[in-house]
Amino acid sequence: MRAELFAAWIGTGKRLLELGCGSGSLLEAYAKGNRVTAMDIDTPALDACRQRLGVETVWGDFATELPFAAASVDVVVAGETLEHMPYPSVFLGEVRRVLTAGGLFVGSVPNAYRYRNRLRVLSGTPIDTDPTHLQFFSLASLGALLSSHFTIEAIVPIRGRWSGRWPSLFAHRFAWRCRR
Repeated sequence: MRAELFAAWIGTGKRLLELGCGSGSLLEAYAKGNRVTAMDIDTPALDACRQRLGVETVWGDFATELPFAAASVDVVVAGETLEHMPYPSVFLGEVRRVLTAGGLFVGSVPNAYRYRNRLRVLSGTPIDTDPTHLQFFSLASLGALLSSHFTIEAIVPIRGRWSGRWPSLFAHRFAWRCRR
């Protein structure tokens, strides 16, 4: 669902920068018809992305600085990336810097405060989370952070029974579409 949603939001004919591309499994849904640069810190995953999709790849740690000129891309995608950033506001400032005026920022994060995790905390059970996650977002905290840098067009709950009715409790993740 997330891949199809991103593809619909992004369209074609864009200069697209994918941050945290991994092996390109998500990028595959919207790479065709766009001029893509994919960036990651994981060399084997980056090599797999290049071989899989034939896109330009750049190795690097993009947590605090992006090696691209200001206003050089139309779309930045950060799927399941923001939660790994030590300084999310700095990261978002860099994303804003490289986007053209009116540029699109699309991404997603896990819902750290979904019902299952809340029950685990109440029962004293450790939350089942990726140890590389440095940030934990709720619908409200994600909206507050994104709105400090961008104009939010949509924040959509992804997966989860009843996520349409109670996204803060039941969505597995949140996807967003923002404009510079």
